[in-house]
Amino acid sequence: VIATPIAIFAAIYATQSLRSKLGFATSTLTRAMIEFPTIIVGLSVYGFLRILDEVLGMLGLQNPIPRFSALSGAIALAIVMIPFIYTQIEDGLRSVPNDLREAIYSLGSSRIKASIIMMRYIKATVITALAIGVGKALGETAPLFFTAFGSDLYPPIDSGMLFRPIGSLTLGIYNMALSGYDNWIRASWGAALILLSISITLFIVSRILSLRRW
Repeated sequence: VIATPIAIFAAIYATQSLRSKLGFATSTLTRAMIEFPTIIVGLSVYGFLRILDEVLGMLGLQNPIPRFSALSGAIALAIVMIPFIYTQIEDGLRSVPNDLREAIYSLGSSRIKASIIMMRYIKATVITALAIGVGKALGETAPLFFTAFGSDLYPPIDSGMLFRPIGSLTLGIYNMALSGYDNWIRASWGAALILLSISITLFIVSRILSLRRW
């Protein structure tokens, strides 16, 4: 929800504004984010929210995003996902044949309309990009240490759910594997198998959809 629209709009802007300095900078910086250690992403989100707490506190206001919450964890994972989704979509847009581009623009299409048509042309690439991004987020633990924080309690589904610490499958695997209790260690292996099964299923489904004739 957070990462996908940002990555798509950034990829469209970079491909449509390739000759501009801002377009080049967008492409370069976003691709460089792939190499960022994900724990640094978590620390950065935590640090930003801490500074925001201080600034809003001096103004007598309350930070709407708690430092340890499901929402801050979602923001951290979105930042991790963005460069992976962006890279696939940008490469897909650059692979659109020049003949098709010329045909689209010769009809008087605006850049926005042309981008929509080209996005429909690379549907398979978009699906693959989303699968890669979700798969990356599913396996992440480090960014959640400083954001979602983790919780052993089942979160009640209510309006405040996003603003409380929340557990994740990867955090559960990490905590159970280090517990020292045999039954918890066995449970961590079971959770790891579930995570692996989800990732494999996601990959297979994305491949089937990407090969489908639209």
